[in-house]
Amino acid sequence: MKKLSYFVILFITIFVGTICVNAGTIECKNPVGTGEQVTCDVKATFEGSLTNIAITGEGVTATPITTNVEGGENVKIGTISFTAQDTSGTKSISLDISGTYVDTEESFTDTATTSVQIKSKDTTIAKITVDGKEVTNKKITVDKDTVVVEATGASNVSITAGNGTKKLSCGDNTVAITAKSEYGTSATTNITITRTCDATKTLKGIKVSAKKDDNTSASVNLSPSFSPNTLGYKVDVDSDVTKFTISVTKANQKQKVEGEFSDKALAYGENKFAIKVTSEKGETNTYNIVVNRKDDRGTSASLKSIKLSAGKIDFSSGSLDYETKVLYEVTKIDVKAVPTDEKAKVEISGNTNLKVGENTITIKVTSEDEKETRDYKIVVNRLKEGEVLGDNPYIKSLKIKGYEIDFDREDFNYKVKIKKDKALKFTVVMEEEGATYKVINNSSLEDGSIIKIITKSLDGEESLTYKIEIEKEGNILIYLIIGLSLIAAIALIIFFVARSKKKKNSSDFDDEKDVREDLDKTIEYKSEEADDIKQAVNSIPANEDILVKINEMNSRPRTAREDLKKVQDEDSDIDIYSSILQGSTVKRLRSEQDKIEEVQEQKTRQSSKVCSICGHRVPATAEMCPYCKRVF
Repeated sequence: MKKLSYFVILFITIFVGTICVNAGTIECKNPVGTGEQVTCDVKATFEGSLTNIAITGEGVTATPITTNVEGGENVKIGTISFTAQDTSGTKSISLDISGTYVDTEESFTDTATTSVQIKSKDTTIAKITVDGKEVTNKKITVDKDTVVVEATGASNVSITAGNGTKKLSCGDNTVAITAKSEYGTSATTNITITRTCDATKTLKGIKVSAKKDDNTSASVNLSPSFSPNTLGYKVDVDSDVTKFTISVTKANQKQKVEGEFSDKALAYGENKFAIKVTSEKGETNTYNIVVNRKDDRGTSASLKSIKLSAGKIDFSSGSLDYETKVLYEVTKIDVKAVPTDEKAKVEISGNTNLKVGENTITIKVTSEDEKETRDYKIVVNRLKEGEVLGDNPYIKSLKIKGYEIDFDREDFNYKVKIKKDKALKFTVVMEEEGATYKVINNSSLEDGSIIKIITKSLDGEESLTYKIEIEKEGNILIYLIIGLSLIAAIALIIFFVARSKKKKNSSDFDDEKDVREDLDKTIEYKSEEADDIKQAVNSIPANEDILVKINEMNSRPRTAREDLKKVQDEDSDIDIYSSILQGSTVKRLRSEQDKIEEVQEQKTRQSSKVCSICGHRVPATAEMCPYCKRVF
């Protein structure tokens, strides 16, 4: 029994001795800052349960756990605390640990050691300079807009922010400098940099220049002349000045100027420009310059003519709306619109791709000064295929029964020599169906009679007159009758003058002689006049020469008429015969002048012709209409 107890005690002793093998540890924050209060955990590894735990060490304050502590690996058994030194370095800690096992009442002992690194918390800035000048009392004054800040820290202190180039505004500028300790703590120091600035906000000078549209210089001046404290100016330039330049002279280089420019385009009328001056201090001034460019551009937005390649209108500058019609074959109308002011802008639209029916052509006219606009509108009715315009008054063919006539639609004057016919029978065919005609003066035909055929288009808008002059055989009889009539008239005048002479007494002999001389003059002039009439009649084909002869005849008899008047004063019977003589002459002269006008009209008609498609008059020799391209 004793032997068994001995073995049990021996086993327990060996077993307990085995589980009491341990190693203590100290867990502290590492590193720590200077002067910092540090607390560390003390731990041990053991089996069973400990009580009466004690922890001792130099320079530390130990606080063991006073209750029973169950064993295990790295079990906390208490804490220690200490205050870190004020200088950087390393603190070594060594502890003795003891306690009693609750179950066996055996003693427990252990040791633990560690070392803690202590780092400085100092964030002192040793020196700050601005552009190399040391800052005192955290303030400094400069006169620059840019400076370099440089700060250095004390031992083991680094500068993490604030150093470098700084852009300064006028007045106070705050710069923050951050210093970092060895331990890692940071501190910020603010310094004030005061920048002194110039407050001048006026300019030293303003210069203006200008160029004409041909790029030559134009003379311009400010009104009034420049003065630093005068802020408003005017400049007047001619209409041909198109570019303007403004340059300034600063009061100092620290000023900022906005509004300078070179060769800026000028509009007509007022052009407003502003020059803003900002002083270094930030104060501003604005100079205003008004450039008045003379506006002598045209103000008219009217047209003086409109011509169409197809269709016809009765243009009037005061009318804006027109209507016309064109054949089905016309799909485009060339419009020539001439403005009253050649510098006005003309825009034409709607004149292409014409559809059947109504189309509107718009002619927009804009005055040169762009202040006035006017729209001319032409409503064009493009006819259906096969429809006609109804504006053709031309005769297609003309025949006279019993007589040959070489008819041409563009020839409006003809001569026909007939025998004893009192009227002619005409066969007239119009070019356009629906056009009408009428024949007048076709009765009691005599030599010199003029038959007129007056035509009218279907729409009633166009009319033409074809004239046929009648010549009858035996015209020489007319000349003989005229001659004999003149001779008879002269003989009667002589007879009455002679009778008047017998009635005068001898005292009137001289007056009678004057009357006879005047009468002789009259007879002489009238005889010449009769000869001229015959020559004029015989020279009708010379046409224009007849007018010259008539003018000569009208000018020559003037003295004769005055003489005849004197004779009439002596004998009233002469009035009758002089009236017969003069009346016959005037009547014949008027007849000859009518013939001249007819010849001139015939020449005009022969030199041109009218296009039946578009209605334009073109030269008679033209093979194609230049407006609608119709081939003749």
